[in-house]
Amino acid sequence: MNNTLYNSPSSKIDILMATYNGADFLREQIESVLNQSYSHFSLLISDDCSTDNTREILNEYSRRDPRITLFFQSRNLGVIKNFEFLLSRCQSKYFMLCDQDDIWLERKIEKSLEKIQNVKGILVYSDLKLVDKNANEIHPSFWGFMGLIPVSGSPWKTLLVQNIITGCTILASSEIIKDILPFPSEAKMHDSWIALIASLRGGVHFINEPLVNYRQHERNLVGARARNIAIYQSKTYRGFLEERKHLLLEKANYLNRFSEYLLNYKDFDEVKQFEQIHIKVSASSIKHINTVIKIKLKFPSQGAMRNLWWLILMGLPWFCYLLIKLKRYLFEISIRREK
Repeated sequence: MNNTLYNSPSSKIDILMATYNGADFLREQIESVLNQSYSHFSLLISDDCSTDNTREILNEYSRRDPRITLFFQSRNLGVIKNFEFLLSRCQSKYFMLCDQDDIWLERKIEKSLEKIQNVKGILVYSDLKLVDKNANEIHPSFWGFMGLIPVSGSPWKTLLVQNIITGCTILASSEIIKDILPFPSEAKMHDSWIALIASLRGGVHFINEPLVNYRQHERNLVGARARNIAIYQSKTYRGFLEERKHLLLEKANYLNRFSEYLLNYKDFDEVKQFEQIHIKVSASSIKHINTVIKIKLKFPSQGAMRNLWWLILMGLPWFCYLLIKLKRYLFEISIRREK
C-alpha cells in the first residue's frame, strides 16, 4: 500500500492495546504492529497495574517510537474496563483492538482499511490463524477450527446466539464509540457487545483470510481450545442445573440490556420473547421445549451441531448433562492412553 494515498485525517487509525503482565509475548506483538505495511496510526497502550516487567518494556518502546502513547492505571480495571478506557481516548477516524500476546500479520492494517473503505459498513473483521506459545501453527483457520461461519450485513440475531467477531481482528469507525460506551455490566466480553451494536448501527463485513496469529497458551483469558466455563466443569447434576440457571439468567440480563437499543426496530418484540424464554427455562423445566424450538428457528446459530446443542441445553438439561459427562469420560480415557 502507498501510505501517501491514505496519509490523511480521514484514514488515521488508533490502535488500542490493553496490557497486564504480558512481558512474555509483548515485544513480539509490539514489533508486529510497528512493522505493519501501513504506518499512519497511533498505538495507545493502557497497562492495568502489571507486576512483571511489562511497564519497562512499554517505556522502552515508547522512547523508540513517537506513535506510542502510554497510560498506566493506578488501580486494576480488568480487561473490559481497560478497553473502555482506551476507547474513550480515541481521536482518529478508525480504531482497532489489540491483544498483548498475538502477532499481527504484516498487511493486517492495510487489508482491513482497504476493506472498510470499499464496503458500506461500520466494522470489518477477519479470520485468525491458531498458533502455540512459540508461534508454531496449530490450525490455519480459527473459524474452521471452531466451526464458525462468517457473516456480513446486520446479523445481530446470529451474534446474539454465537459471537463470531473476535476483538483483536476488528477495524471500526470511531463514530460507533458513542453507541457502545459504556460497556454494560452484563457483557461478558467487550468484543461481542461491539459486534452487536455495529451490526445495528451500520453493518459488519468479514475478510476471508487470517490476519492475526492467535496465540494459545496457558494464560489465555479467552482461547480457542479452553472450555473453562463452569457449566462444563460441574461434578453433579444439581451443580449443573445451578450453573445452567446462572448462565441463562446472565443471558437474559444481557438480552434485556441489548433490547434497549432495539426500541425502534420491528424485531424488538422477538428479542423480548427470546429474553423471556431464557428466564423460563432457567428453572430447568422441559415444558417450554416447543417454545424453545420456535425461538431458536428465529435466532439461528452457527451450524446444525451448534443449534442442536443449544436446544439440548435449553430444553433437555438432563440429556445435556449426560453428554458432558460422556465427553469428559472419553477425554480422560484418551489422556490415559497417551500416557
